[in-house]
Amino acid sequence: AYFAKSPSTWGDQRTLTGFWKHFTREEYGTWRLTADNRPSDLFGNLGTYFQDMVYELGLPTLLFLIICLLSAWRFSQIRMVVYTYAITVLGYVLFFCNQANIDHSRALMKGVLERFWMQSNIVVSVLAGTGLWCIQQVAVDSSENIRKFTKGILLLIAILTASSQIKQNYKVCDLSNNLIMHDYGRKLLDAAPKNAILMVEGDMPSLTTRYLRFCEYYRPDVDIVDQELIGFPWFKPMHQHIFRQYIFPFDRIPLYIYPFMKHSDEEWKSYYDLVPVSALYEVRAKSNPYEVSSYLDIVEKQDYNFNANMDYCDAVLYPERSWEYVIAESCGHTAFFTPEHAHRIITAQSEHMKPASRSTMHRIFMLYKRAMKTLNIEEENGLSRHLYGADHNKNYGVMAYLLYTSYLNYAPRDELIAAKYGRIMCEQWETYFSRTSGKDTDGLRRVMKDAVRRFPDLLSDDKYSF
Repeated sequence: AYFAKSPSTWGDQRTLTGFWKHFTREEYGTWRLTADNRPSDLFGNLGTYFQDMVYELGLPTLLFLIICLLSAWRFSQIRMVVYTYAITVLGYVLFFCNQANIDHSRALMKGVLERFWMQSNIVVSVLAGTGLWCIQQVAVDSSENIRKFTKGILLLIAILTASSQIKQNYKVCDLSNNLIMHDYGRKLLDAAPKNAILMVEGDMPSLTTRYLRFCEYYRPDVDIVDQELIGFPWFKPMHQHIFRQYIFPFDRIPLYIYPFMKHSDEEWKSYYDLVPVSALYEVRAKSNPYEVSSYLDIVEKQDYNFNANMDYCDAVLYPERSWEYVIAESCGHTAFFTPEHAHRIITAQSEHMKPASRSTMHRIFMLYKRAMKTLNIEEENGLSRHLYGADHNKNYGVMAYLLYTSYLNYAPRDELIAAKYGRIMCEQWETYFSRTSGKDTDGLRRVMKDAVRRFPDLLSDDKYSF
């Protein structure tokens, strides 16, 4: 470890003290699954494990497990092995469930727990198979016909049990065409300009981009810095050999952040802004802000469509507990960062409602529309699945409202164009109402009511559609 130069490492293993600190996970949280102070829930975790075992293995497997445990004492050739395995699994499950201080009521966190249960489920499956063997051995002293019949029945049961597992799990386990993590990492790296520093936070952004950078040699010009690591004293001596341009202050080189800046010191906010550009945030000096038109020139060319070739609508392949689903959610929010930032820039200008700003507002409107089109998934049951939060419906509706009001109240007026924006406004706000509890919506509802009164066929006449 002293002579090795790894492209990434946690801790300083060059000394015995550093190695022991790394081995015991002292900096991450020894004897705990997560580093926070959340207490573990032994009985809750055990209950969740039993439910998962029944779902993954099926009741027949558990039945044969019980037969194995009750019968193994009769067979000296397997007795020691069976009970050694059983005690080992029991100890592992009890120890892990007692130390897993994780909120298993959340789908993703439950999925994290399930990955640690695969080891014990493998042993349970082996013991269940041994249970079938025990049944066969009981029939050894019977007549030949009974022995043959028993052997045939047990073979059929084994084949049916294995077949049902394959039928139930093959689609989920077949990840031969799953390139979501690979594509996700590439899109993050593609969003960074040449010779940039990319500071990432979280397992998925960090691992996917660093894998591509160091294993596939993709975008070697980009320095990838894990924000989780830079606060440790061993970060510089253990990682400095991999960086080409990791130099501060920020304005000396392009610096980008994903998905957010992890910090405890707020002073930097006095000098810098985080400006969303494609999937990333650019760290930009407050003294050099973007003009809205030049900002739009940049982001309109960016491809933030994380969902291209990603079959997120398949709830079997990517349930809520999967990391792919997490990417779908996080990317859904990312797609709206650029139109909403441009939205804030233009509405800060006092003249934004005047006709001169209509073309700029329409460009922002089209960014919203592009994001919506990308992240609305039509499922097989005919329902729409929104891979973004309801607030984005509201904000898209607000931008449509600004254009609706501009064409309605400022010369040159155009009621038809105003009505087209008004229809989008009403549709987006209705979606927002349906996805939320409807609190604090009275003002929006009054605007919608006034628009429908002015244009009675607003929501039904195709002439009001874009």
